[in-house]
Amino acid sequence: QRAYGSDVLSRISASNGGKKWEIQRCIRQDLQKLIRELLQKEKITEQQIQRIVIAGNTTMCHLLRGFSCETLGVAPFLPVDLSWMEGSAADFLGMKELDTKVVILPGISAFVGADIMAGIAKMNMHRSEGYHLLLDIGTNGEMVLGNCRHMYVTSTSAGPAFEGGNISCGMASIPGVISHVFMEETGKAGFQVIGETDGENKKQQAIGICGTGMIDLVYELREHQMIDEHGTYSDLYFDTGYELAEKVKFTQNDIRELQMAKAAIRAGVDILVKKAGIAFDEVDDCYLAGGFGTKIDITKAAGIGLIPKELEVKTIPVGNTVLAGTKEVLLGRISKEELEKIQTMAEVINLAEENDFEELYLSYMDF
Repeated sequence: QRAYGSDVLSRISASNGGKKWEIQRCIRQDLQKLIRELLQKEKITEQQIQRIVIAGNTTMCHLLRGFSCETLGVAPFLPVDLSWMEGSAADFLGMKELDTKVVILPGISAFVGADIMAGIAKMNMHRSEGYHLLLDIGTNGEMVLGNCRHMYVTSTSAGPAFEGGNISCGMASIPGVISHVFMEETGKAGFQVIGETDGENKKQQAIGICGTGMIDLVYELREHQMIDEHGTYSDLYFDTGYELAEKVKFTQNDIRELQMAKAAIRAGVDILVKKAGIAFDEVDDCYLAGGFGTKIDITKAAGIGLIPKELEVKTIPVGNTVLAGTKEVLLGRISKEELEKIQTMAEVINLAEENDFEELYLSYMDF
């Protein structure tokens, strides 16, 4: 779908602009291709597939079903349907050759979808007595704080910085991209490149920097006083930025983009904790979901203020909770009724309506 935009709002706009069925066809073609690859790899037939379970953000689920996105992208952001949906492979995927039931998991709101629902279920948050925090950091920072009695959920627009967007040398996590940065004894930054096997820093090999690398770099720049607490470079780097490799410079504007992204996430976390009426020390665990969460240096993320210092030792990278939670449903370990109960337990917090969000956001811009 990248031809229709790099974020959900662009795709909503494209769908509303007459591209709805083309975008649906994109998703269906990808799912059909992936299913056929799995069949071939595992040497099984189409007749052996008994059930398919799908989770995705609310926009993706709408686009897959061919629902109108007219009310998704404008306030008050109303989805067409957030319920547990069942249908045939022909209806949902355009695969008439599959005589298989397809389930699309329920969502919670326009910006907290079935993907987060799967994460809540996987981490057993709805069965836990203690409070747990689930963070899925991307273009939208989705977050859930809750226990077996109540869930507070929200989504904050972090912008694309953590995924490499709006960063001069920013890229997704692909081979050749800097994923980790550390300061050498010489005072010069060293780095690790995705796909590197010999442990050496091949400066010619680095083609950009991804979100985890940016967090490391900003932490090191601040630790070594190359930027101040406001994120402003010292005179030496202010005009040119900091050069990591021949084609990789991190500019003053790049730091600003990262500041805005981390401030939005951090302010959102504070609002949820306040809504729950608890202190940070009452949060048992902080789960970091997604590939970004798996690779992140938690100490450095807490060091720049992305993760609250109080939660640093409680933060656990949990990987792809969307896929893992979907698998639990597929294997019958989590029921439709449990997911529907989570829906009723979830209180959606609109950060734009929170009086202290802007003040918190501005305060967390600093390092």
